[in-house]
Amino acid sequence: MDKKQAKERIEELRKKTEYYAQKYYDDDNPEITDFEYDMMMLELRTLESQNPEFITKDSLTQKVGGHVKEGFTKVEHEVPLQSLQDVFNFEEIEAFLLKNCSTGDLLITMGAGDVLKIGENLLQR
Repeated sequence: MDKKQAKERIEELRKKTEYYAQKYYDDDNPEITDFEYDMMMLELRTLESQNPEFITKDSLTQKVGGHVKEGFTKVEHEVPLQSLQDVFNFEEIEAFLLKNCSTGDLLITMGAGDVLKIGENLLQR
């Protein structure tokens, strides 16, 4: 893909992700699956990382989608909330856990009977 094609695809993905984010977050009426949206965002992040000259602050890779809804009160959490963001394989889960979990044992049960264990910053599968 040349630079012109990359720029066009980035612009197309930005329009689509902005539209689908609005449908999901603001309208509470999603039109595509989370997986489809995640794949578009992954492609957009990849293209922007390969072509940083096309990154703009209005891209959803640079901001949070959706607008703050009215009627909610601010809450302070005892334990900070962490997000896996878009994690698609074991290595990405491992990187997230090692970055965000302190020492001590944490067990996470995965599908097919896999269990991840973190203890003393070691991850076993």
